[in-house]
Amino acid sequence: DGAFFYIEEGLYGTTDDMIWPGQDLPKELAEWERISIDPDEARLGACNSMALGNRRHIVTTAAPKLIEELEKRGHSVTPVEWKIGWETYLSGIMCCSMAMWRE
Repeated sequence: DGAFFYIEEGLYGTTDDMIWPGQDLPKELAEWERISIDPDEARLGACNSMALGNRRHIVTTAAPKLIEELEKRGHSVTPVEWKIGWETYLSGIMCCSMAMWRE
């Protein structure tokens, strides 16, 4: 979850260098659209954002390009200041959250 952000069925995000060289994506993902996440934003927790369902997401404020890409696609984003959590625990929003039911 630090390298791959599941956004919704048919859409995911990752950086170009986080696709494993020499390995193909599973056929189920090969046809999905991919948002290319800026490596600098990924290093600050962008891939560890939280998809809430119904095109709603919680994303670190350190990922303005990802936020813009999601909003361009009609998604609702709640930016959260996560700098202290990331620097203290090196853990993103998804990893620091409890499990929740998503519809």
